[in-house]
Amino acid sequence: MKNRIKLIIIFYLALYQNIYSQVIDVIDSTPISKEDRKFLEIKEQGINIEYTAGNYLLSKKSNKYGVLNKKYSTIIPFEYDAIISLFKTKDSLMIVAKDNKYFTINKHNKIISKTYDYMFGPYQDNLFMVRLNGKYTFIDSKGKEFKNWYEKELFFEGNYCVVSINNKFGIIDKKENLIIPIIYEDIKKEVLDNQIIVKNGKFGIVNLQNQIIIPFEYDDINFSNIEGSFLKEYRVTINDKIGIINKENKFIVNPIYDKIYQLNEGYRKAQKGNYLGLLDKNGNEVIPFEYNGLYKFENKERLKVSKDKLWGIIDLKNNLILSLQYQEISKFSYQENNKYSKSNLIYKVSIDGKKNMIVDESNNIIIKE
Repeated sequence: MKNRIKLIIIFYLALYQNIYSQVIDVIDSTPISKEDRKFLEIKEQGINIEYTAGNYLLSKKSNKYGVLNKKYSTIIPFEYDAIISLFKTKDSLMIVAKDNKYFTINKHNKIISKTYDYMFGPYQDNLFMVRLNGKYTFIDSKGKEFKNWYEKELFFEGNYCVVSINNKFGIIDKKENLIIPIIYEDIKKEVLDNQIIVKNGKFGIVNLQNQIIIPFEYDDINFSNIEGSFLKEYRVTINDKIGIINKENKFIVNPIYDKIYQLNEGYRKAQKGNYLGLLDKNGNEVIPFEYNGLYKFENKERLKVSKDKLWGIIDLKNNLILSLQYQEISKFSYQENNKYSKSNLIYKVSIDGKKNMIVDESNNIIIKE
């Protein structure tokens, strides 16, 4: 490895100073491996290695792409305008482009598929998405196309893919079996725990047997990301207001909020108009909607809040810990055996936005910076 680094430095110095012919004798007399010598030879030929994948090196020469193996021998000639994917296994195919057309080849540079306007992949099972004349389908490792062509780009999420025909949406699997009939106005891509969000006039949720789980009565639905409630609760929108329902379609949080965010420990930050507050896991308002800013600290019992551009600290019962007088509260930390304060929680704050101080939870100044 050290020899190779030295040789690379010598090689580039030689090129830079136009004394390659004088330096090559030094390289020839240097005890190096055949692979290292081959590496210098490809550099002399103007070949640049772009990146590696397994045993293959995507390389470029004179604005054309090819592939080398680990011994720096050419296995795919430098004749392609682009190479989209490298071989991953001995049976893998590679997407290449020439004259604005895309197709697959094997490791012997044999063309496998027809040419297309664009290709993407491979997915598992060596499936490739292809586009031709504005329509999309998949081909397999032998270049065989799926039966149907679809209107939108195709992406597998796990074993399933959302497809569209005549502006209607459904779901297929990797063998093009129709899992959800192509009858819906919209389908969100995620298929999670046998649940799919679909639109039929309004949004609802069906399972992979196309049975209705949540009726079609919402303007929007998203899977909840609240800790511990994933796939048990759903964020729904009615008349531009957001609420939370459970799997029984019962409201946990009534749809009266403009935004709802995850916070921590089951709490949800919510927004009404221009003001923020806090809801517990049952939808009860535990922090009133009176703050312009509200953020959690690493300490789960403290919140950083603001009014009229001034910041302070409150606890989860809305008790004021640090008065709202600071232009910034940037961080907090624990300090054991703090000789300056009875509190072991201290904060870095700024009143004027320039000078910082360390204060405790009684607003006592511990350190001025």
